[in-house]
Amino acid sequence: MITKVAMLATGDEISEGDVLNTNTPQIAQLLVQANVPIGLQISCSDTEHEMILALSVLLQHHDLVITIGGLGPTSDDRTRFAISQVMAIPLTFSADSWQKINHHLITRPQEVHQLNRQQAFFPIGATIFPNQFGTADGCHIQKGTKHIFMLPGPPNECLPLFERYILPILQTKCAFSGMARKRWLLFGASEGEIAAQLDEALRPFDCITGYRWCYPYLEVKIRTPQINKLNEITEVIKPFIQPYQLSEDAELASTRLNKFLSSFDSTITIQDNATCGALQAKIVTPKTYQFLDFTSENTNPYYIKLSGLEEYWNSAAIPTNTELKIEFSNGKVKKEITEIITYRNQQLLDYVTEFVAHKIYEFLTHA
Repeated sequence: MITKVAMLATGDEISEGDVLNTNTPQIAQLLVQANVPIGLQISCSDTEHEMILALSVLLQHHDLVITIGGLGPTSDDRTRFAISQVMAIPLTFSADSWQKINHHLITRPQEVHQLNRQQAFFPIGATIFPNQFGTADGCHIQKGTKHIFMLPGPPNECLPLFERYILPILQTKCAFSGMARKRWLLFGASEGEIAAQLDEALRPFDCITGYRWCYPYLEVKIRTPQINKLNEITEVIKPFIQPYQLSEDAELASTRLNKFLSSFDSTITIQDNATCGALQAKIVTPKTYQFLDFTSENTNPYYIKLSGLEEYWNSAAIPTNTELKIEFSNGKVKKEITEIITYRNQQLLDYVTEFVAHKIYEFLTHA
């Protein structure tokens, strides 16, 4: 069984910081959810010798490497050539892949260029994964105990190929991590205080805790090999986190509200004199826009009015306090909340929009 999965993300745009590498963390999250252990993760430029060096290092310590990017038709797309060198397997032309590339490109106004033929070359014996969203097919190469999975770089192509073809293979080839995991998102909690309390409370267990400040939330994570004690560990944790926990499934408040609104059966008027569009940007989606009205005043049974944050909009010296007022009405019940918020930095609106999303969800579901 393969013990850990390594990843190599290629591209000058990643190594030079022009583009944020989102594929690697998203694949890592999917691996964790599938209980597949993760190893080293490296990024490098489009230079072929750097790819060869990175692959050589990864294959010294891992039997399985996933490469991401460098499968295009241009001279700087060198991943397939680097893999061919490292695995000592020549490339061969795939007529099926070339036919698919032609079919994909012929629907576009530009002419199919012969440079695209480069994308139809794969190491001999590779299993090809057809890319239905682009021209760069992925593949699986095996030589002895070593495996390389090759994926294109664009996230809308990379992630579907990984989930459809690669993840099911990994679940059969990789040893499970043997760790139970759980995480929570806390709102308004002190990282130091929560960490001190939980680390002390969990001393009797073989449990690893982790804390990540992702403003305005604190993410609390646990890992334990004592899978049979996960429920007991969770019960120990609950009293410390419940005052700050917004949901059971570590969802953002805005995400949970969006899901709820997508099947709501009434229109909500929101008069926003506080976030000035920040809330609207977070909760208006193609699935929720028909239930939200930010353009008029109290014209619907469901009405919410936001006001305050004057210190923020007047660029007051920080730190200081600022007031947020939320008025709710559903035609029968009226409710008002006034919250004093510490204004420490320019991320105040991130905090406020998540706080308001949580309060709107509470009102709609409990009023």
